[in-house]
Amino acid sequence: MKRQVRIFVGGRELDLFNDENIEVNSTIQNIQDISKTFTDFSQSFTVPTSPNNNAIFQHFYQNDTDATINYQERIPAYIEVDMATFRTGKVQMEKSQLKNGQSDNYTVTFYGELTSLKDLFGEDLLSDLDYTTLNHDYNFTEVYNRITTNTTDFDVCYPLISSNRLWEYSTINPFGNLPFWLQPPASGNDIHQISGRIQYKELFPALRVKSIITAISQRYGMTFTGPFLNDPRFTQAYIWYKNKDVIQTISESQDLTFQSIVSSTNNLVNLTQYVDITNSSISIQYIPDVFVHDIEFTPLTASTSAHYYVDVFRNGTFFSTLDGTSFTMLNNYFSSQNALGLNDVFEFKVRADNTNNVKFRIRYSVLQVGNVVDEVKINTNTITITNKINLALCAPVMKVADFFSGILKEFNMTCYATSLNTFQMMPLQNWYSSGAVIDITKYTDKNEIGIERVKLYNKIAFKYQQSNSFMNKFYYDTWNKEYGNTEYQYPYDGGEFTVEVPFENLMFNKFTGSNLQVGFALDSSYSPYIPKPCIMYKYGLVNVTDHIYYGNGGAHVSNHNYMMFGQDLKVNGINYSLNFSPDTSTFSLQAINDSMFATYYFSYLANLYALKNRLTTVKTVLPISLLTGLKLNDRLIIRDKRYIINEMKSNLVSGETTFTLLNDFLPVNPQVFIRPPRVENVIVTPIVFPTGVIRPSRVIVVRFRSATADVIIDPPELEQEDMITITLPAVLGNEERIIENTDDRITEDGANRETEGTNEYITVYADFEFENGDELTQEIIISR
Repeated sequence: MKRQVRIFVGGRELDLFNDENIEVNSTIQNIQDISKTFTDFSQSFTVPTSPNNNAIFQHFYQNDTDATINYQERIPAYIEVDMATFRTGKVQMEKSQLKNGQSDNYTVTFYGELTSLKDLFGEDLLSDLDYTTLNHDYNFTEVYNRITTNTTDFDVCYPLISSNRLWEYSTINPFGNLPFWLQPPASGNDIHQISGRIQYKELFPALRVKSIITAISQRYGMTFTGPFLNDPRFTQAYIWYKNKDVIQTISESQDLTFQSIVSSTNNLVNLTQYVDITNSSISIQYIPDVFVHDIEFTPLTASTSAHYYVDVFRNGTFFSTLDGTSFTMLNNYFSSQNALGLNDVFEFKVRADNTNNVKFRIRYSVLQVGNVVDEVKINTNTITITNKINLALCAPVMKVADFFSGILKEFNMTCYATSLNTFQMMPLQNWYSSGAVIDITKYTDKNEIGIERVKLYNKIAFKYQQSNSFMNKFYYDTWNKEYGNTEYQYPYDGGEFTVEVPFENLMFNKFTGSNLQVGFALDSSYSPYIPKPCIMYKYGLVNVTDHIYYGNGGAHVSNHNYMMFGQDLKVNGINYSLNFSPDTSTFSLQAINDSMFATYYFSYLANLYALKNRLTTVKTVLPISLLTGLKLNDRLIIRDKRYIINEMKSNLVSGETTFTLLNDFLPVNPQVFIRPPRVENVIVTPIVFPTGVIRPSRVIVVRFRSATADVIIDPPELEQEDMITITLPAVLGNEERIIENTDDRITEDGANRETEGTNEYITVYADFEFENGDELTQEIIISR
């Protein structure tokens, strides 16, 4: 049965051809490229050049019309099928066809929300983001506190990574093949001594990945959600902001505001009409008989030491920079030729490399062959510039789109639209566990079902960008592999596939016999180099036996505590690593099995590479309620088998939907197993809402309980996905704690006696209630 398809562009309905087929492909993670996430898109389709469509697309085929549409940009749109919303996204104008000299049709393409997200990012760089809320006073005290204290969980920290010299610690050299002639004198580079103290200006900042995601959401007017965004395994990930050999400390720009007009002449024209005191701008327009326009700056107030910069913006776009020190400006004016059609608006911002109070007199004049005809002079307000770190100047040279897709790859996350400008970010395994299980057997064409083998790769590799650090080079020379990379070989006839993230995995150095771990942005010749964006975990505050000296010029201070960075992170007492491979930790010197591959990729690949898995192709005709409500993480039942969706192609007009499916061997309602050390009493875990088993439905509340006494769950219930904290009964002195046991109930005292071979655990129950009345209980098992 033919269905009614309606497409709305910019809130107005398009006219469609009666015989036009509209097909939408939907996939999130395809087995042909497991490192990428996809979104809905359609094959290009045509619509008639009807008066209605001409009004919407403003006669695209006529380039001499003054259209208000930028045809290089996509227009917000959505698709309805039989009055039900099917997909939201954007429409791109592709082309128009003329027949017999008359317009006949437009060709357009519909793109889903995630593709629109990439369009928004465009070619923007991380340096284009607004870091105003993250920029902070740049002085010794501020940097020192962000190294040595954990009373505040700073979004910006300063990892102990040297970019200019080879630190020693108590005369201990860093690990590696260091030539004899390079051995530095202990007094010069030994950070355990005053003479080798770490100067705070040696250190570059590192930003929390979540804070960068927040800055992205603010710039592009969107919201990112998902409980994993509050998971310590995500929130403690940082990106090192280093793009130069020496850190720049120029403040962020501030608007230069006008105070008043102090004088003017009007022999030819009254220039005061072009000065907007309220908006602090000067308009330069074409004036007959004028040769050139000049704008000149004279400092009235300025610090004697700080260097300041005046950034000039023409029509909202950066134009040039004027600069000076104290009352001297070597570059203090700019000119604009008087040309017919000239109509530019100039605004100004000011910044400095140190604390400064600046005030200027601006002189706008017009000239005739070198002679000033008229002028107007404006005094600005005094602008107080504080010495703040400008993170935009430190940002690694990286596109926002590359950073975002790199984070998705790093944690094997999906990102999909849940509503207009709202996107859910979630690791793939959690995303699948939140889907519904839907039986589509009765809607399936049983006469034609294709079953083929899953064409798998014979090698899958996970890798970081190659590092030039002498530590990483030494590791490669020793083990013939890059630190943190891994690959898996399979006896199949497929090709090779590489998941490559755009980050560098800087190998850290732990000084022998100490708890001090530092990094080096020094290459094999022990010279500074600018790394690719480095991702690292903030491990936490670590105490060292021998103090570390820090310097502020000639002054110094020492401390035994420092905030350690590296590949390691401990959550719930469990060691995690940013390495894809189970490499030996540079800090604990033990292999960490909970690698990025094991934590975020293994379960999906284990299901994919199961010997019984097949790629099944089926054709269906789904009811409208199911077609418009089906999500790509829903599991489908056909007869006695359960599948996950690899790809879904929907012909919206005919109603036929073709699925390519993979067998699903993952549990529908998986138990959450957490295996912390016995001494760990506080557990944090994300709560992901399922869509509802068998019948899709939205969770309205989840309540938590435990049969074990004295277990505290905070919060006790949730109405949206988030993290919960589980506090287990404390073990103090000889107090006893009852722990559930598979065979019997046992006791444990402060001496930590236990029965050999027993399986001790505590179970927390998550009771989900759905809006359709369904209920579901999920177990969170904390195993000892």
